[in-house]
Amino acid sequence: MKFLVSLSLTPNADPNAFDSARPASARLVWQFYLNDVIREMYSRIDQKGVIFMAEAADAQSLRTLLESLPLVQSGQIAGE
Repeated sequence: MKFLVSLSLTPNADPNAFDSARPASARLVWQFYLNDVIREMYSRIDQKGVIFMAEAADAQSLRTLLESLPLVQSGQIAGE
């Protein structure tokens, strides 16, 4: 099943926490891409964030993967 995922900064995002979690999140996103979970990635221009086209069996399994991102775990980004 194909999903459109939009992630953006949370109101409580901290620049230092964001910068420290970004490299690990980028590596994990790249692994999702190599494993055909994330099919396309786009930058947002209206605000800091990203849009993914993703493939997963269902919404819950995709949500579980996205919740493993350090930026999500630290509360720096969240889905809309």
